[in-house]
Amino acid sequence: MKDVYVLASDIGGSGTKTILFNLAINKIVHTATKATKLYHPEPDSVTQDPGEMLSSTIEGMKECIQASGIYSADIAAIVMDGQQAGLIWIDEDYNAISPFDSWLDNRFVPFVQVMDRSCGERILAKGGNKRIITTGPKMLWWKANKPAIYDRACKLVIPATYVGGKLAGLKGAQAYFENTSTGYTGMIDYETDTWDEEICKVCGITIEKLPEVVEPTRIVGKLCAEYARELGIPTGIPVVSGAGDFPAGGIGAGVLEPGQAGDISGTASLFFACSSTWNPDPAGLVRTLRSPIEGFWYAFCFTNGGGCIRWFADNFVPQSDLRALTTQANSIPPGSEGLAFYPYIGGTTLDPSLGGAYLGIKWNHSQAHAYRAILESIAFEYKSYATAIHDLLDLPDFSEIRVFGGGSENLMWNQMKADILDTTYARMRIHDCSLLGSVIIAGKAIGFYKGMIEAARTINSVENISLPEPKSREAYDSVYERWRRYKEENYSALKGI
Repeated sequence: MKDVYVLASDIGGSGTKTILFNLAINKIVHTATKATKLYHPEPDSVTQDPGEMLSSTIEGMKECIQASGIYSADIAAIVMDGQQAGLIWIDEDYNAISPFDSWLDNRFVPFVQVMDRSCGERILAKGGNKRIITTGPKMLWWKANKPAIYDRACKLVIPATYVGGKLAGLKGAQAYFENTSTGYTGMIDYETDTWDEEICKVCGITIEKLPEVVEPTRIVGKLCAEYARELGIPTGIPVVSGAGDFPAGGIGAGVLEPGQAGDISGTASLFFACSSTWNPDPAGLVRTLRSPIEGFWYAFCFTNGGGCIRWFADNFVPQSDLRALTTQANSIPPGSEGLAFYPYIGGTTLDPSLGGAYLGIKWNHSQAHAYRAILESIAFEYKSYATAIHDLLDLPDFSEIRVFGGGSENLMWNQMKADILDTTYARMRIHDCSLLGSVIIAGKAIGFYKGMIEAARTINSVENISLPEPKSREAYDSVYERWRRYKEENYSALKGI
């Protein structure tokens, strides 16, 4: 079979990772990672430079092409995935006129309340998500605080659609927004897959600034001459819309059918399940996004779990030696001998005012106890998430949870999660599941794959399995109930003094 290559980039918070993938032999040929920066220009603000996103993507693609020595005419598609919860304003020539406001940016919280008061019930009913701290509120913040940029802007985009549009040489009027990310906006009507005019009108959002909603497999354009020259490859290569990093990761990990579940173990610890239907959650805990596979959805909940681990490592672990600490923590019995942690540093999706906390500190508690308590707390959060998703969608019991991301390397943690959730934990062989998902999407877009489900079943596999251990599972049942009760009894204290 003739070689057929895809260039796929994942545009993240700390950098852009790019792979060159050979569809014909189902193999990653080369991987390149290029760093980008997070900026803090104002209190509570976290931004990224769209120019750095574009240049890091181009540099990564150039490295993949040059290092692999492939025949560039065999590159059949270019595709991106990336962060979903933010926006970049572009002008009529598709040039960025604002930074990207990261999902970590909290300047927009007051406007979440504005949208919730204005039409919160309609936002929930139409788009399945409540109190969204992302695109809609961010638009209102820009309108109120940076009116010159808001008025000048032609459209808004997100990182992957910004870079894709630039590579394709699009104009601002041709901007697009792939539909796996629309659930983060608070402005979508899932039934029609279009922006909801009433929500925009009531909230004061200029609907003309919203781009066309497209499916992930849409070919939005072809590589233009400017970037073809810079990359050293032919013009005319299809540029595919792609998906958000989380939904792309779902299909890259093989979470494809109702009842299957996944765990993205990163800075944000995200638990999700696949479903053929969606229901709005009035409590606001369970959120819903489209899967890249038509007719399926991902219900999900998340917390800043990996961020709590990073906070602990940066401040309390000499030289960030978590590996040795993991060995020590593994010898501590379930429940960390009475020490409980609550992983709410930076707040939660339901209550940004919360903070993290330890409860029950005793003289015998060590650094290893403190570390294990953090790991247990994130698994406890997952247990509550799994219950909420199961009840909301009436899904079958999760027989397997597929885990990927940096935290999946910690086999002790995988075992702990298997015990607490009482199910098999399956660690994926290739951890860059978002990039694999993007490859699958591009392969379908150019006709190489007939279906994405069939492709996803062959592109990745399970590398390691953790089965629940009966004694630990039984012990954790009572520990979890105590942890949950402590949270309820001390909830107000989590807001701080």
